[in-house]
Amino acid sequence: MRRVSVSINKCQYFRANKEIYRIGIIGGGPKGLYGLERLLANLEPNKFSQKIEIYIFDKIPFVGSGHVYRPDQPHYLLMNYANKNINAWSQSAPKSKVKEKLSFIEWLQKHPQLTNPSPNSYSSRAVVGLYLNDCFEKLRAHYQSKISINSIVGEVLDIDYQQNRSSIIFKNSDEKLNQISGFNHILIATGHPLPKKQEKENDRFIDFIYPVNKKLDKINPKSKVGVKGMGLTFIDTVLALTEGRGGIFIEDENGELQYEPSGNEPEMIYPYSKSGLPMIPRQASNNLEQYEPRYFRLNSIKDRVDGKYNFEQDLLPLIKQEIIFAYYELLFNKYNLELKYHSDFEEVNKQIKFFHQKYPQENPFDLSVLFSPFKDKEQITNNSFVKYLEFLIKEAEKGEMESPFARAASIWRHLSNLFNQAYSFGGLEPASQQIFDLEYAGHFNRTAYGPPTINSKKLLAIAKAGYLNFDFCKSPQSHWDDTQHRFILNNREGSVVTLDYLIDARIPKISVKQNPSSLYQNLLNRGLVRPFENHAFFKEPYEPGCIDINRNGHPINAENLLLGDVLVTGTPTEGVTYDNDTLSTSRNDFVSSWARKVNEDYKKTVFTSNYSLFKN
Repeated sequence: MRRVSVSINKCQYFRANKEIYRIGIIGGGPKGLYGLERLLANLEPNKFSQKIEIYIFDKIPFVGSGHVYRPDQPHYLLMNYANKNINAWSQSAPKSKVKEKLSFIEWLQKHPQLTNPSPNSYSSRAVVGLYLNDCFEKLRAHYQSKISINSIVGEVLDIDYQQNRSSIIFKNSDEKLNQISGFNHILIATGHPLPKKQEKENDRFIDFIYPVNKKLDKINPKSKVGVKGMGLTFIDTVLALTEGRGGIFIEDENGELQYEPSGNEPEMIYPYSKSGLPMIPRQASNNLEQYEPRYFRLNSIKDRVDGKYNFEQDLLPLIKQEIIFAYYELLFNKYNLELKYHSDFEEVNKQIKFFHQKYPQENPFDLSVLFSPFKDKEQITNNSFVKYLEFLIKEAEKGEMESPFARAASIWRHLSNLFNQAYSFGGLEPASQQIFDLEYAGHFNRTAYGPPTINSKKLLAIAKAGYLNFDFCKSPQSHWDDTQHRFILNNREGSVVTLDYLIDARIPKISVKQNPSSLYQNLLNRGLVRPFENHAFFKEPYEPGCIDINRNGHPINAENLLLGDVLVTGTPTEGVTYDNDTLSTSRNDFVSSWARKVNEDYKKTVFTSNYSLFKN
């Protein structure tokens, strides 16, 4: 692995100063913002204290929003997280001293010109970015008389680690190397990695779509475009190539959308993925607000001698029972019946069997409807895909309080927090964690964390207008043809299509070995961090790709020592923890304890400094 060399002695920026207490935050997205908010809420500056300086580093200038929620992106790129769930201000003690701590809904009510302030609406990522950036500015304005808060646009390349006096080396927007020294504490909140650069660049291949108004401009109208990946980024890709190019949607009298093209669209878009399945849409206004699990509970999960679970044997059966019970509980209710809970699920199955004997018009629920609706088909046709998408939209519009299917699809959201407890820090057997990561995580994300219904309706309208074709959606073979200077797709029925462009619409997962940024590459090469390995006696270890941390979020280096004045949060911990891709302030919250630790260390430093002055 090649190390990016950094000539530290040629890039001095600010030297260490014993009279200044410095804290660095690498990553200015939501996780970095949440760390800053907790830090400022905990710090207690006073007239005898050292001056406090905080530096926030990010590649873009919108602190709080980060890359994903940057405010300068098109407004047709929507969240899949309802307005009511977004609040950048932690509810933990101590509360921030900022006077106007507005939730996203409260903030929207003061800015109604931006979007619909309804709690159950889905806003654009750009508007959410404006909110997050405004939260940062409120923090900076409130504390600026006591604490210097500086945002630096640039890419952090390395940390010259010295306990309590580290240096951060970065490349600024002018591509010049700089160094700031004397950091007492550093928070790493770097978010999703960018794709690894190809050794041979291909002008027909787009490896990352954001920002869409820049990255997708080179795709010519009337061209044929392949899209690898069918998640949320795929939806953004399709909308950018249609609505983003002047196409419009018109709602008919039945509430269905019709797409009117602008003439600037590609001739055809061919999406594909391993499963070939769309994400299941959801409608926030009809969501199941609270759900109390009956089967997937801590006291239901049997203890294991080695302290690790086998996902398929120990956890998956309980998850399946939970989904089935939720489905039939609602279906029974529609017939004015009650599905009675029983700890022995066979007793529940007996009730279900009797129900179907009495109401044969209701088809028995099969989990494959959620996870593998086309399991008996080698190839998914465009027509069958469109019909399935129509079914998903219909059920999503009914909502989780009316549709048993929509309710079943939502259940993972209500179980994932408990699953995180079982999964984190090697809670699964190594091979079992690998199976979950590779085989099951995508299915659960597809069913529970899908797009707002409006986006699926737009996809359907674009497909019916003839600009989306799903005949190649399930695991086609693809290759580059040097003679045609084009990509070729072959589906399982032998059909072939030649593509002018291929877009990778997948978000790269963290991998400090295979796709490291310069920062992680340097830290890894010098042994300051190490990859996390899930170990178990007499079993092959598994490396999910993230760095190793202790249960408080501090990195463990190659010599098995703790870097107690460095903290890692968010995406770089994905694999040690589960599901960090969220705007929640409480999920996998390492920054609260970190902020308390920084404050305690700061007070000790102040006491030591003042004691020295008193002696002199």
